[in-house]
Amino acid sequence: MIVLWCTHIRDINGKKKIRRRKTKEELLDFIVHHYRELEEKVYIIDIFEEWSNKKLSYGEISKQSYDKYCSEFKRFFTSDKKICKKQVKHITELDLEDFIKSTIHDMGLTRKAYNNLSLLINGIFKYAKKKKLTQISITHFMGDLELPRNIFSKQYKPKELEVFSEE
Repeated sequence: MIVLWCTHIRDINGKKKIRRRKTKEELLDFIVHHYRELEEKVYIIDIFEEWSNKKLSYGEISKQSYDKYCSEFKRFFTSDKKICKKQVKHITELDLEDFIKSTIHDMGLTRKAYNNLSLLINGIFKYAKKKKLTQISITHFMGDLELPRNIFSKQYKPKELEVFSEE
């Protein structure tokens, strides 16, 4: 009769799985390895949630700002975006530039909407760098990023909707 050590462990999706090993030491090594691997798999949404929750809990932002950040995050960082599927440590400056320019183009962002996007990107990547999850210096990156003026959409108000008419 073979005696096996076993445990229930949750995978990335949260499903319970049974894992068996021949010795207690092998099982403990497996558990440590499994949870270290889970810690390393950090995505943009994880950083955003942690960053925004800390800002709210420290009183740096109000509940209204927090709600706005969350809605803007959902707007810009949809799950079908390539950058959201990558782990933060694997995101390069080229990926980030491609994400920013494609988002501006595909969503027809104005300069003001881009400022909302850049606020989120700055916060997420500064926080990720503090946690040593990325090597990207977002301040240098945003300073070096060249965005021509014609990339942004312009909103025109009809003459009838202006506050002061020519009359």
